[in-house]
Amino acid sequence: MRTTPHKEKKLRIAVALFALFALLMAFALLRDDADLISAKEAERILHEGRITSPAIKENYLYFYDTKRKSAYKTYAPSIEPALLKHYTLSTKENRRSIIGYIFLLSALGALGYLLFARFFTKGKKHRADDALRFAKEALSFGEGSHIKAQRSQLSFDDVAGIDEAKEELEEIVDFLKRPAYYKKHGIRLPKGVLLAGPPGVGKTLIAKALAGEADVPFFYHSGASFAELYVGAGPKRVRELFAKAKREAPAIIFIDEIDAVGKRRGESRSDEREATLNQLLTEMDGFEESSGVIVIAATNTLEAIDEALLRPGRFDRRILLSLPDFEERKKILAHYLRNKRHEVDIDSVARGCVGFSAAALETLVNEAAIRALREGRTVLHTEDLTTLKTMVRFGKRRMPTYDASARKLFARYQGAKALAAAWLDIPFLKIDYLHTELAPSDPKLRTQTQLHNTLLFHLSGIVALRLTENDYFGFGDEDLREAETITKYLLESKRLFEEKAEDETQLLRRAMEECASLLTPLKAALDAFAQHLFESEQIDYETAKRLLKEYF
Repeated sequence: MRTTPHKEKKLRIAVALFALFALLMAFALLRDDADLISAKEAERILHEGRITSPAIKENYLYFYDTKRKSAYKTYAPSIEPALLKHYTLSTKENRRSIIGYIFLLSALGALGYLLFARFFTKGKKHRADDALRFAKEALSFGEGSHIKAQRSQLSFDDVAGIDEAKEELEEIVDFLKRPAYYKKHGIRLPKGVLLAGPPGVGKTLIAKALAGEADVPFFYHSGASFAELYVGAGPKRVRELFAKAKREAPAIIFIDEIDAVGKRRGESRSDEREATLNQLLTEMDGFEESSGVIVIAATNTLEAIDEALLRPGRFDRRILLSLPDFEERKKILAHYLRNKRHEVDIDSVARGCVGFSAAALETLVNEAAIRALREGRTVLHTEDLTTLKTMVRFGKRRMPTYDASARKLFARYQGAKALAAAWLDIPFLKIDYLHTELAPSDPKLRTQTQLHNTLLFHLSGIVALRLTENDYFGFGDEDLREAETITKYLLESKRLFEEKAEDETQLLRRAMEECASLLTPLKAALDAFAQHLFESEQIDYETAKRLLKEYF
């Protein structure tokens, strides 16, 4: 007997209500209702013998506290094994779970019936519209359903040219592999690692390699998609991300371009972004040392990050990455050429690619390979890379390239600064073609003599080019700004003790004259420093001191 539309509608409503009931029952029976507690608290309960029904599931120890009459769980690898030897541990599979799966299958069967009845009894257009709506509803069902853990197949061998960063991260790998060992010695897992550096230096690649080395789940979110995804529901989704990572622990959460959501509060105010940032701070504060989850974030603009994110206890480690120097560029080029037939002079190409990031070098090799194939060749030559290097683009921005004459100018400018630092006892970490890393210090804590010497240091490159090239160049702007800042500090203190103090321009001019008097008799040493930088592209403080001693 054929059912009438009215009866068919009632049947569908009944099946839909049954499906909803079955889903709710399955959720109630299968959900994890155990509260997460720290390993320290769990060990105290174990010592007092207050537990029953201990079970292991996915690296977590589940048990029932007879005193509090509540179910708890804790990260099992962080528990001392001796505390568990008196207990018989089972896997967390029980009758309740089986019943839950039965309800879940029943719900899926009911939904399948509704899907069939809905999509195969209508016209093609209505069927497509309903299918699209149904798909959207299905994708949005359940908390955290959009968050998926990845497994990285990369290792540190796949990352070239950043040996110092890899050394620091190898400790994190060991933390993730042996949390109980470090806990035994009173050492906690760092909560967060912040990778900072210009675009293309390999921040995302490093995070994936770290996850691959540690063989742990990897949760990736870019800053832009993170901000877009969390509009209207930011705090809720942040909680879901961290909850999912804790369930998969040990695990890594990687947030690329964190400045998109972690900018300083109060600048370009956005209530949604501030709410999301506040929830992120709360989640990081709520981390237990034994949670087995570590947050890695990457940014191109460290100065834009909110100070609350940067304080110790959140991102405990900061790893600063810079554009690769000559030796690092050689390793990167060799890495990307390793699976290609080539007759490339890697030293020559690396020397001509000053200012290229690792990503730009990869693009250069790939474009050169395409060019060779287009010309019917299977072997790469040096000319393929040198011809294309000025055409390589990173995004929409052309990568800076420098010929030999430009590199000599950079070498003399930066070499003069290295010489002044060695002569005036101004410690620095590294000076290369494009960057200067002074040893950290607060200008307000330096003596007048130290401030004056630092002023001479920042002016030395400008003065050196003036002496040798009889001209000024635009790349001294940053040093000039630093010199002007130091000049203000000097003048503020001088005005307290001198009735008629110099103005800023007079003090800067006198400092430049003093700097010229310093460098003029050191021309041979200046040439040696410039040659060293031209060949090696960088110099540290110890090397600068050693070079200076050779002339005195």
